[in-house]
Amino acid sequence: TPFFGQFELTPSCNLDCHMCYIKHSERACADKALQPAKFWLDIAEKAAEEGMLVLSLTGGETLLYPELDALMDGLTRMGFLISFNTNGTLIDESRVQWFLEHRPTKINISLYGADDATYERLCGLKDGFTRVSTAMERMQAEGLNVYLNAVIVPENVEQLEAMNAYAKSRNLDLHCASYIMPPLQADKSGRM
Repeated sequence: TPFFGQFELTPSCNLDCHMCYIKHSERACADKALQPAKFWLDIAEKAAEEGMLVLSLTGGETLLYPELDALMDGLTRMGFLISFNTNGTLIDESRVQWFLEHRPTKINISLYGADDATYERLCGLKDGFTRVSTAMERMQAEGLNVYLNAVIVPENVEQLEAMNAYAKSRNLDLHCASYIMPPLQADKSGRM
């Protein structure tokens, strides 16, 4: 029985993280054909028939998938427990309302540091941490189930204590994602 499944919807991302194994800009992905929502819904229907219960949606940046509304509506009707992965930087008030309408079981936020300088250095976004922390505050105020994953690489490992303190300030546990440590592009010392 396929209890858990994961759909990687898009390689497109609004960040430019040098350690990412997907790393395609929104512009670079614009001309590439993504699978339509119907493709994913057909697979989900077959998986549901086989007993799958939990479905993780990921990317790139999942919020950039162009047919996300249709996909979420269909998956919700099928009864999946949906785990939604995002970097959190695109979550504004309208996206919080979107999450309230579609209600994933869990919203996984990738945390790359505990300050804007680290986000700029790792992800190329000057106000990344401010965006993520504002999004966290909004989502938690609305009662959405948020989960924090620290993405640890050599350039931010010194921030782990500060990231953990941030998580505790939000009454959350910090979970470490080690799947890109050491990064593929690292030299023998583990540095980029």
